[in-house]
Amino acid sequence: MQSGSEATTVAGKWNFSMGPQKRVLVLNLDGNKVTGTLGAEGGTADKLQGEYVEGKLTFTVMAEAMNRDGSDAGRVAIKYEGRLTNQGSLAGTATIEGFDSAKTWTAVRPG
Repeated sequence: MQSGSEATTVAGKWNFSMGPQKRVLVLNLDGNKVTGTLGAEGGTADKLQGEYVEGKLTFTVMAEAMNRDGSDAGRVAIKYEGRLTNQGSLAGTATIEGFDSAKTWTAVRPG
């Protein structure tokens, strides 16, 4: 069960899902500034930076990408936007640099 402060803040550890992708999202909050990581449990994680203002969470991750043919596409920016829901989870969209379509994502607290 979430404590009162966990239910009203984006800071902390989250189980992140975007389609079949399962990751661990760790957010640190200092005023409106957000830092943290997004990556595999116990594996490598990409650093993120963003902000949390008036209930809206935005952050960017620079991540390795691959072309459809499997070749290395280099690092791309993935921009995430979301909000803390009434149920205490996070929900939003992600847009990959160079692509027009957005993907939906969710995150819940472990346990």
